[in-house]
Formats: sequence, C-alpha cells, structure tokens
Amino acid sequence: MYRLSPLLLSFAIVACGSDKSTGPDADRTEFSFSDPTGDTLAFAPGRDLDVHTVSGYVDADSLIVALEFTSDIAPASTGAPNSLYGVIEMDTDENGNTGFFPLTDNYRSDTGLGVEFAIILDLDFNGSTRISLYDIEADVELRVPARFDARRVTVRMPLSFLDSPDGSLAMVGFVENVAGATDVLPNTGYYTVRRTTAAGRVSTFAVAAPRAPSATLPRWNRDGLRRMPLNR
Repeated sequence: MYRLSPLLLSFAIVACGSDKSTGPDADRTEFSFSDPTGDTLAFAPGRDLDVHTVSGYVDADSLIVALEFTSDIAPASTGAPNSLYGVIEMDTDENGNTGFFPLTDNYRSDTGLGVEFAIILDLDFNGSTRISLYDIEADVELRVPARFDARRVTVRMPLSFLDSPDGSLAMVGFVENVAGATDVLPNTGYYTVRRTTAAGRVSTFAVAAPRAPSATLPRWNRDGLRRMPLNR
C-alpha cells in the first residue's frame, strides 16, 4: 500500500481554493447523504457537533468528502470549544473479512465493514490546510489537503493513496468534541460510493444495510499512529 505519489503538491494548492474539480463534469460522480439533525448521542457531553450532510464527489484521480454541521466548527489545532475531532473510516476493498474493526462500531450497532483507511479529523497540519489519511495496515499517515469553513470541513484524497482506482468504497464515521463522540455517520448501515463515467450523469447513492460483522478482525488504535513527516 506504500506508494509514492507526485500529486500531493497540486492537491495542497487546490485545497485552499475551490473544492470543485478542475476536470470535466463527465468525470465527476457526486454524492450527498443527509444525516438527521438533533440525533447526537444521548451521552454526548454538550451534544454539539451535529452533522447534517455528508457529500462530495469522485473524479478521475481523487475522492472529496465534505461534512456539514448544524453549527460552526473549528480545527482541532485551535483548541476551541467547537474544535472538531473524530474519524471517517473507509472499507476500500468492500470485504468485511479483511482490514480492521471500525472504531465507529464502538458507538452503534455493527457495520459489518473491515476498514483499511481512516481520515483522522483531529490531526491537522500546516495552518489547518492538511489532515491525516491513515493507512491502517501499513501504519503510515498520509498528509492530505483539508479546508475548514464556518460549518464545513472538506478533505481531498488521491485515489492512488486509497488503493481504490475507481473510487468505489464503503464508509462510516463519527465526530467528536473535546469531551467525546457526539454523532455517528450513518445511524445504521454504511455509505457506499460508486463512480460513474456517463457524461453528465450524477449517481444516486443509498445508505446500505449493515453486513454481518467478522469475528476475526483486529482492532486499530488511532492514538498509536506513526506520525511521520512523509513527502507523499
């Protein structure tokens, strides 16, 4: 999974500008999932950081994921009361018998996924323009561009980093404030992403039903990340 890529510089540049693809629309498959408002976890301290939309697109070489909230957010590095923490976990081979047990399943019923990659929302770098994409099996952090707006965080990832040439994957996650988890994504099942190539077509996406979990998957620990200054 450890492959060098020349794409990072160009991705870092566009992260500070528009999050729209510069390629033709025919190469872009957009997605948008609604998350109910007011569905924060009952035990969540403060019960803020409530996600209402997970959206983005897949194009010829990248996956963009954006989380929109019901209130303002801030990068974790600011140490603000509304600082964003959490994890978005991705099953890039869509095989529930490979990868790692999702941390998301600690907060809700089992997803049945085996995750290989995770976006670590609370590890941001370079003035909050990059965060970590963690290759769990390789135990390697990859710096990827991120942008924090008032109520939105947008992350851009090269498909070459994800071992997913066509951008197909399954995805779950949770967000936290400084005290702990506040919202899970989605409440049941998992999101699926599929890229289409038909000109002008926008794919439809559904929240998939949960799969039976594997009893043999190892667990991973985001607190034990190998924080390497990688040039990828």
